[in-house]
Amino acid sequence: MIDINKLNSILTEYKKHFKIHWNEEKYKWQAIKHFQSHWNIESENFSEMFEYATKETANLLTSKYFYPRAMIINFAKADDKATHQMFYNLFDEQIALSERIITFQNAAETIRQKYDDGNWKQHYQNIYTISIYLWLMFPDKYYIYKYQLYKDVATELNSDYNTKHNGSIDNLIDGCEFQYNNKTIR
Repeated sequence: MIDINKLNSILTEYKKHFKIHWNEEKYKWQAIKHFQSHWNIESENFSEMFEYATKETANLLTSKYFYPRAMIINFAKADDKATHQMFYNLFDEQIALSERIITFQNAAETIRQKYDDGNWKQHYQNIYTISIYLWLMFPDKYYIYKYQLYKDVATELNSDYNTKHNGSIDNLIDGCEFQYNNKTIR
């Protein structure tokens, strides 16, 4: 449950200031458009397709010490078929979300260990990153999972939604449930 009156007040203020924030945030929607226009799970060269389809994600999949996009590109260059399968499974909505996430992370670790040239200390395919892949593919169903943002929204709306700061799969699933149960938030 959420405080609908509070939500309506926040939405009114958001709409008033939308133009100010749009310039800072529009790249996310451009990233979705670009991804969906260029994503082809059946591509002959998964590495090239993935690199091009995600090129507009900017700081979402790359930052100073965080390289999930680069790792997927490297994984696909090392084992195109296995990397392709990771995403095929992740985007299969017939499989429970928790199972898809676990399978994705396990596959990333398997590839990392198998092809590590001494530089692949980690695969960077955490809950945040996986939420971005899901959001790019299904923007009407998923959103970028950020612990503090979800916690702040729940607090602001007087919700009983509770998340733990541990980056667990349950946090992402609970965050999705928070969204689904409160569709008016979108």
